Amino acid sequence: MKLKDILEGYPHSLNGNKDIENIDINSIVFDSRKCEEGSVFVCIVGYETDGHKYIDSALKLGVKVICHSEELEGYKDDITYIKCENTRNALAYFANRFYSFPSKNLKLIGVSGTNGKTSFCDIAHTLFENLGFKTDYIGTLGRKNTKLEGQIIRTTPEITELTKDFSDMVKNDVDYCFLEVSSHGLVLDRVSFLNFYIGVFSNLSMDHLDFHKTMEEYYQAKKKLYYMVDRFSVINIDDDYGHRLYNELKEDKKDVISFGEKEQSDYKITIKELSLSKSSFTLTKGNNKYDFVINSIGKFNIYNVTPAIIIALEEGIGYEKIKEAILRYHGTNGRIERVAEDIFIDYAHTPDAMEKILKLIREVSSKKITLVFGCGGNRDHGKRPIMGSVSEKYADNIILTMDNPRKEKNEDIIKDILNGIKNKDKTEIIYDRKEAINKAVRNKKDDEIVLVLGKGHETYQELGDKKIYFSDREEILNSLK
Repeated sequence: MKLKDILEGYPHSLNGNKDIENIDINSIVFDSRKCEEGSVFVCIVGYETDGHKYIDSALKLGVKVICHSEELEGYKDDITYIKCENTRNALAYFANRFYSFPSKNLKLIGVSGTNGKTSFCDIAHTLFENLGFKTDYIGTLGRKNTKLEGQIIRTTPEITELTKDFSDMVKNDVDYCFLEVSSHGLVLDRVSFLNFYIGVFSNLSMDHLDFHKTMEEYYQAKKKLYYMVDRFSVINIDDDYGHRLYNELKEDKKDVISFGEKEQSDYKITIKELSLSKSSFTLTKGNNKYDFVINSIGKFNIYNVTPAIIIALEEGIGYEKIKEAILRYHGTNGRIERVAEDIFIDYAHTPDAMEKILKLIREVSSKKITLVFGCGGNRDHGKRPIMGSVSEKYADNIILTMDNPRKEKNEDIIKDILNGIKNKDKTEIIYDRKEAINKAVRNKKDDEIVLVLGKGHETYQELGDKKIYFSDREEILNSLK
């Protein structure tokens, strides 16, 4: 593709070689290590480094086109310099232009919210696959199309990766793609210039305040997605922020569909049965009633599956087909996953997610709960004592352990959690996560449920700058031998 075609329609100024009509481009790159002849190197100002520092490295690898936002000391006559106000935004535009805006040719469904994004995407792509469509998924569990389960670095990848994946999906005749859209991804232009067919909002609770600083800032970041949607958005109005979002979108003349247990919901949920093996509920829209059974545990999984069902119904798919297809879904890896009898793992790492799972266990079982969890290092400190308080409220026994300590001391992290626990008699500290899981499993009694939270599907621990292989699931199974 010619550089002129990539720049078309985007505000910029040029220095150096301005012959953009005759410059061929074969890649858009923001990591100087991936540069080669024919690349446009976009200098991103990040939180830990600045791409402008690596211009010389890019030039040594044969790059002839530099996109920058800062003033440079000098310009070489044989290099094309593209100055843009916001290089993250420019990167998104250039990547979309390079791949011919591939999301326009997909039914791209984006979900945002604090909890439930992964479960919704896993449920939705499985449901639509069971209904006979060609589907794909990109998010926390990896990329379904490239079989990179558990290897994704971010919930929402960088735009250069997304546009390439979407281009591949279009070539492979994918009908629907389900994308987890993180607040970071929205703020950092990882999804800018994408065309979303449908948007889904799950809920909003305390998380990522190390990045967003306030809940209002966090909410406003999430809100951006629903102004990028072409058809309609499906909103959980039982959530306070969801109710607010629904009303604000309505005021702005956006098409929205609400769901929840509230009477005024467009699709009203009535829960019929909850157990440790299945859940059943009814969806009511006007005079139409739809009964469903899912092989997933808990009220929050009903909330995860409902928007997938709504989308299928609104797409004109028959109720009986949806009812049969959803029965073939058997849960998401690492999301209230039963590893053995009365032993579960889950990815929950926020106060809200933790409380939902503990309440669920209390609702469907009278057994005692032994809880194993920790908190990530170098992240939001404010949620730690809240998680401690939640654990004390619902669990009978608590084992505090490490969970991605990164560059922070385990002792400091657990001290923060303990600040939220008033009665520490039922709390034990075992810093080594393997040892903590082993003790909980080996000491488990018949009247007890063991719940290991924080890692779920993940197969690593972040220690310092390194990722060390670790699987909660494997450690549980090894402890049972």
